[in-house]
Amino acid sequence: MKTQYWKTDLYRCLGSWQILLAIIGVCAVHFLGPQQFSEAGVSVLRSFYRDWGSNTTVLMYLFTTLAYGRCFAEDVEQGYIKYALSRGKLIHYVTSKCIWIAVSAEASMVLGRMLYIALLRCRYPWEAGIGELEILSVFGGFTGLLKNGSYLTYLWIHSICQGVWAVVLALLASLVSLYTTNGLLVLAFPVMAHHLIRRISVVFGSGKYLMDPDHFFLINYSALGNDKLTVAAIFLLGVFLSVLIGAAICKSVERRVRNG
Repeated sequence: MKTQYWKTDLYRCLGSWQILLAIIGVCAVHFLGPQQFSEAGVSVLRSFYRDWGSNTTVLMYLFTTLAYGRCFAEDVEQGYIKYALSRGKLIHYVTSKCIWIAVSAEASMVLGRMLYIALLRCRYPWEAGIGELEILSVFGGFTGLLKNGSYLTYLWIHSICQGVWAVVLALLASLVSLYTTNGLLVLAFPVMAHHLIRRISVVFGSGKYLMDPDHFFLINYSALGNDKLTVAAIFLLGVFLSVLIGAAICKSVERRVRNG
């Protein structure tokens, strides 16, 4: 029955219109940033830097949650959850869904970002002037890749690491979806949670940025001062938070089914 859960979620996740819309949405958020309209594009790296520094990019987390983040709520609304749990164990049901929520959030972030880069590359060179690499490497993150001209690899790693935070936010939204019927609130929750966590980090961070997700999960900053160590820490923290949220989801689903 455990395998059946995985197959069902695989088809529901990758075969839905939401995952396609999520990828397109992530790409569109990059293009619709205000900096794109205030400054003419000259290169891929310059355009990416403008978007990376824009506050509007937080809207990407809405789309990475849209991909599969409402799967629990949909099962509850359609009355499918009790039937699904009658075919197997609760832990298998929740684990399968959490894994595919994570896969869909990560995939939509990476593929949406890569689509954006590919469309830019059709029109602009990677770099068009002196100083563009210096802007991206000002905080010391992965400067070796930039200096060696491995721009695509740099952007790919950047997307994957930012996608880890998108996974955490999507799982949080899934947890919230078990307590509200407001679908728009669930989709908007990652954006609100991201801003709230950033504000809390300012108050309790004592001037340090390790508590700020926009610094910790973005490789530009190399939060721990070492590229490999930073990436390892990003994934370890991402897995820890995901397991923690997954456990909370499991308890919430159990309570929801027990109370009807």
